[in-house]
Amino acid sequence: MGSPLSERGRIDGEDEHPVALTRHFFMQTSEVTQGQWESVMGYNPSHFDQCGADCPVESVSWLEALWYANARSRSEGLETCYDLSSCTGSPGMRLRCARPFEIDVDCTGYRLPTEAEWEYAYRAGTRTAFFNGDPDSRDTCAQPLLQEIAQFCGNCSSTYGQSYDCSGDGARPDQPTDCATTSVGQRQANALGLYDMAGNVAEMVWDAPGDYPAMAVDPMGPEHESLIVVRGAGFCGHMSRLRAADRKSTTYIATSLNVGFRLARTFRKASRDEVDPDLLCSNGCGGCGELAPAPGTACGPCGADEYVCDGPEATQCNGSTTCNIGASCLSDEDCDHGYCSNDHCALANYVYVPSGSFIMGSAPDEYGRSALESQHEVTLSKPFLMSSTEATQKQWKDLMGYNPSHFDQCGSSCPVESISWLDVLAYANAVSKAYDLQPCYDLSSCTGEPGNRLRCPASLSFSLSCSGYRMPTEAEWEYAYRAGSTTTFYNGDPESRNTCAQPLLEEIANFCGNCSVDYPGGFDCSGDGQRPHMLSHCGPKPVGEYLPNRWGLYDMSGNVGEFVWDTHGEYPGDTTDPLGAEHDGLKAVVRGAGFCGHLARLRAADRSTANWITHKMGTGVRLVRSIP
Repeated sequence: MGSPLSERGRIDGEDEHPVALTRHFFMQTSEVTQGQWESVMGYNPSHFDQCGADCPVESVSWLEALWYANARSRSEGLETCYDLSSCTGSPGMRLRCARPFEIDVDCTGYRLPTEAEWEYAYRAGTRTAFFNGDPDSRDTCAQPLLQEIAQFCGNCSSTYGQSYDCSGDGARPDQPTDCATTSVGQRQANALGLYDMAGNVAEMVWDAPGDYPAMAVDPMGPEHESLIVVRGAGFCGHMSRLRAADRKSTTYIATSLNVGFRLARTFRKASRDEVDPDLLCSNGCGGCGELAPAPGTACGPCGADEYVCDGPEATQCNGSTTCNIGASCLSDEDCDHGYCSNDHCALANYVYVPSGSFIMGSAPDEYGRSALESQHEVTLSKPFLMSSTEATQKQWKDLMGYNPSHFDQCGSSCPVESISWLDVLAYANAVSKAYDLQPCYDLSSCTGEPGNRLRCPASLSFSLSCSGYRMPTEAEWEYAYRAGSTTTFYNGDPESRNTCAQPLLEEIANFCGNCSVDYPGGFDCSGDGQRPHMLSHCGPKPVGEYLPNRWGLYDMSGNVGEFVWDTHGEYPGDTTDPLGAEHDGLKAVVRGAGFCGHLARLRAADRSTANWITHKMGTGVRLVRSIP
């Protein structure tokens, strides 16, 4: 299991090691389809629902896959493999379950395959990068072998009315812009008769990610924390991601339009004469079975405190391999999460923002400038991660259980808005808890709840050293907006003083010059004709539709305004890591303006305010996270 050091596209965490599987098992020949899911669960969660009933189900979480496996078992009169009695919510409706997660792999019902079972089944006796051979070049998408077996970046063009831009709006020019899933079983199967083990949708397995042991018998992976392993890549997958040994991870509550699963069932335990235990058990630990713990101290950047026994003096770290956030990288392959942002590893959908200094505020002669924008030098001493987009209605609803947005008909990929500043603190804490991270805000003295009169004392504070998710400070926000630029907008200076006729803003923002929407409930930015230069049926649009700044951040101008941590007040002089003045319990800063925003409001330096408790239509948030 794993890959040789010489394999093209190899990443860390794929150490080759012998594995014995002592159970015969059945594996589904194709990924679970939309039709199969809907027949058992009664609804279709898939983003690509126009693909059809024979296309893989996606946009389901790992917990929802466990639920489906149990439901499928019950429908056929089989024993269920997962105890979900402590779970709250339901599939598609904020399903949450308490750890530890446990499975009886000898159960007769349906279950997710283990990571070892999945790779063993993919390989079907082969030892090459793909089950039909090795790549003959390093080309990302020009891979003849993958053309035969996979729906991937080399052939993923959609044949129906939905598609996804695998190029990332041109950031990956070698990848196509109109991709989607396709019906299962359209490509060649492997020697075991399994289809789509590479491509179409990635597939969730049972295991949590972790360093491989030196050898293993029926491995189940480390104890679950917040992440689970995903195998096989999806329709945007490329040469490196579609290898047998490739490993990625996601959280057990996350959903993605290119992630699904297939089921397995245990048949029976292998007899003694079917397994050679001497192959795997000469590990210095005194016998077969589960690998024993070994003495030692925590090792590696993960700070893990568990070890596998690979010899009498074992010191191998058996913790999470997804701990290199912030490390230098040249490509996605250098990152455990598979995402290289601004030459540093980052979480998916987050951008690495480097430390540095900049001039905050605006020059005295900048058109549209307000009095509280005095220029001063700010140093941010530590890098951080910032969400590439504003928080969406789906992200909020999945975690908080409701959608507060006034513009709910815009859709799940549109920014959440009509939330208060205090609601955002609660949301940030909820995101942190979902990933088992330290919440940044102490809300224990607050009353009410998000969406229902949440009130907190004015003494709220936080530390930049917290490990969880939080609002950006005002300085972090402007620094990230500018991305090294010193102009009015991050893509240049206005050519005129026209409020809404701004070609530069047309490229980067949903604003008063282009904010018309085709869904019901649009807002009249013209004020019933009092501002005739503005449009009359406006609203937010799905995030990420306009050009990002040079660091990969979308919608920093327009769409919705964005709350930041600071209270509104005069700027200090030159400073390092400012948090703003002490909060008065009333006003918080809003940056970036919204869909009615105009020239003056969409400048990098513009500042507006909102009350702590006001649910303001058109105001949302994007989260950041300090890098440990």
